[in-house]
Amino acid sequence: LRDCGPQELARVLRVRGGKDEDNVLASSRESVLKSEILAGPAQGGAGLLSINATAMELFAESLNVSVVKSASKVRFRLPLIFDDLDEEISFFATVQCLALGSGWYEHAIPRHNPKVPGVPHRDVVLHALIAHHMEGKKLTAESCASVPIFAFSQLLNIPLTKEERLDGGPIRQDVPSDHRPVVDLYYQALSQTGAELMSSGFKSMADFIFSTELQGHSRPAEPAPPSEFSAALLVKRLATCLETFKDEAEDGGLQLIFHRKAQILCEELVARFGSRDPRLNFKDIKDITLGGDAETVAFLRAHGIIKVHEPLLGRIEKGKAIAKNSREELALRTAGARACVLLAESLSRQSGETVSCAEVWKYIDMKMKAHHLKLIKKLEEEEEQEEERVTEIKEGDEAETTEATDAFVLYKCKDTPHY
Repeated sequence: LRDCGPQELARVLRVRGGKDEDNVLASSRESVLKSEILAGPAQGGAGLLSINATAMELFAESLNVSVVKSASKVRFRLPLIFDDLDEEISFFATVQCLALGSGWYEHAIPRHNPKVPGVPHRDVVLHALIAHHMEGKKLTAESCASVPIFAFSQLLNIPLTKEERLDGGPIRQDVPSDHRPVVDLYYQALSQTGAELMSSGFKSMADFIFSTELQGHSRPAEPAPPSEFSAALLVKRLATCLETFKDEAEDGGLQLIFHRKAQILCEELVARFGSRDPRLNFKDIKDITLGGDAETVAFLRAHGIIKVHEPLLGRIEKGKAIAKNSREELALRTAGARACVLLAESLSRQSGETVSCAEVWKYIDMKMKAHHLKLIKKLEEEEEQEEERVTEIKEGDEAETTEATDAFVLYKCKDTPHY
């Protein structure tokens, strides 16, 4: 490094995830920690919610650090066979590309056939891509860019249209289904990403990930060594080249940098492939900042760490949609990410071990996944019992009913492509 000129030294710092001013991971963390959006109106903030430091410390004390750290290593293996590492990486990268739809969360979604429970929104895309793979199709840039929306909706098992009676008469006509907007969000993210990869000269998501350049048309004679790969570089390239991974907003003239899907992809690559390819064993993975999503916020609210105030509280409890990039949405996302960072710091202080924000987020993610699966199972059992139950309700008697309840209330932002 002593022999490097100023420009070369800056480039080395960037590709190795150094702490220079161009490090997107450092900028992301700084933006969520220093933003004044959580402050009260007198301090220029929105005053919509706050973080309860006492509840956070108590929650941190209740956690087993070894369990939190081990959760980040858990990855469910899929019953799929891939031809090579590139195909497998493209599969999981596409899953993260389409990691959205939480604003459409219901107990079970989609439930177009009332007799058939749906699956949690987070699994709709995974099931679709598994079906796509089992049909022998590959996730190349070209195939993603050219997939017909009707075929894609069939993979998602979400119809594009539904029938409605015309003026209440016997004639029916096709109209957009209730879930057509979320299909459009998924489709736009997939097709646009495929087109952007092709325009930049990349054949697939794996081809993009295994490069350190913004363009794939002219490739270096020698592949870049593992030392030039970092989470910071990949996040920056994803957010620069692929629109679906760009996740920034502005509040009061200050930039809020989340890049949630890009940072989760880095975390996924290290966990699944870091031991198989040194280029994906990012040394700066501990610097990523996660938690700016509806599920994390719901978990932290349920444990008293995030306190939402009126009138925003009423909107969330009533299931009213929150606009994308509104102060309400930005405050919720900032609170989730900031709380994960502070919770990691609290765990580190209490245990004497280094706990990263990514490890805390993954622990919460696993807890939410387990909760969703239990809830869906309970709903299925209740539907089966309802079909089998034959009761006579006498006059004056009340029917005994049970309903699965959700302890984690997600706020709804239906038009965001980021979570």
